[in-house]
Amino acid sequence: APTATPTAAPSAAPTLAPTTTTATTTATTTQTSTQTTTRYCPPGSRLTPFGDAEDCVPCDGVLTYQPDSNQLDCLNVTQPCRLANGSVVAASAEGFEYEAAAPTSSSDRVCANLTVCRGVQFVDTPHSATSDRVCSDFSDQSARVQLVLSSIGVVH
Repeated sequence: APTATPTAAPSAAPTLAPTTTTATTTATTTQTSTQTTTRYCPPGSRLTPFGDAEDCVPCDGVLTYQPDSNQLDCLNVTQPCRLANGSVVAASAEGFEYEAAAPTSSSDRVCANLTVCRGVQFVDTPHSATSDRVCSDFSDQSARVQLVLSSIGVVH
């Protein structure tokens, strides 16, 4: 005999109370104005990190210099040149220099090697701290006479 399966009566959907959702949106607008100022500092000076557009500090030209524009630092000037004492002995010594160009606020010191008199040459014009020596050949008779007279103190 067939068995009857009990069937459940369909259930009614639950009834929900009406719900109202209110969303509140607050919009805040912040307007920032940025003004860009182009700062220019010429060679020979440096920018100040937090100053006004006109704040350029000059390099001193003795200990510091700056060859480029718009830099934050001045550079240190190169150490003094390796100067010779100007004696005849130094005329053949290598490794000595003279100052070819003094430092400025926008340029470094320039040292140049002293000319070395070789072989049959003598110092015709001595060097100074800022100029090179001039060597001449002994083959020139007048140069030899000049050297002899200068060595005995007759000609300066």
